[in-house]
Amino acid sequence: MKKYIFLLAILLLPVQVFAAPSPVTVGMANPFVQYQSLSDLKQDSIFTVKTPQLLPVNFQEHYFSMLRDKKMIEVRYAAGDQEIGYRMANITLGINISGDYTKYPAEQTIFLNSLPILARGDGSLIHSAIWVQDGYSYSLSFSNGISASQLLDIIKNIK
Repeated sequence: MKKYIFLLAILLLPVQVFAAPSPVTVGMANPFVQYQSLSDLKQDSIFTVKTPQLLPVNFQEHYFSMLRDKKMIEVRYAAGDQEIGYRMANITLGINISGDYTKYPAEQTIFLNSLPILARGDGSLIHSAIWVQDGYSYSLSFSNGISASQLLDIIKNIK
């Protein structure tokens, strides 16, 4: 009987050793859907999309995306190697929707009329700004930084 069990164990061993491993999923799927144009993104959105109507000279729209659950949009603008990122989302996603986790040396609250805007940067230029208005969170990110007055001009012209 012991020989039979031993023989059975030896016959089954290769099956266990050479069995194919189960697939392992690493990471997560991209939560954004990319669009060909701003009009396509606006058409598919579940809220009224507002975007900057005034940007620094030479910046052009070049990337449009929305979260799959349609609660946040993102538009990127480029001029050469400089980029501006803009996001708008339902407030249920939180206040800071920027995706910018950099620890900036300077942080200040600036005001557009009575609207508080948290601006972060290097002390002379702003690289990231977030604010909440009318049930939506907003963010602007600047690869090369921008002055406070330029930031306020952009935000005034989001429509």
